[in-house]
Amino acid sequence: MVAPLLFSFSDSEASHTLVVRVGNKLHPEDIPQFCQPFHLQKGVQVRRLRVSLRDSRPDIMYEFGIDVRPGRGRYRNTNIVILSPKFQLHNKSSFQLQFAQRCFATTLVCFWTQ
Repeated sequence: MVAPLLFSFSDSEASHTLVVRVGNKLHPEDIPQFCQPFHLQKGVQVRRLRVSLRDSRPDIMYEFGIDVRPGRGRYRNTNIVILSPKFQLHNKSSFQLQFAQRCFATTLVCFWTQ
């Protein structure tokens, strides 16, 4: 789901950077950490979100992409910021995996190996 989050920098003298973190309800018993600050400059950036667990297990990590684009026409003075999750597949099997995003797959090609 993509929904806009509207905000404005009220102090023109302040640094125009943002930080984000995972919400408290995703891991209610653990401690979400803020990511490193990022500037609203044109281009694509990647940041990592960390959730510190209260027990001795390793932290949970989430990676997301940040795409900043200038608005067009009436919104030319607006920066459009798109946050999108980044996924990694860890193949722990002895088989070769093939994958495609559903919305980008135009043909289905299947390979079977014996």
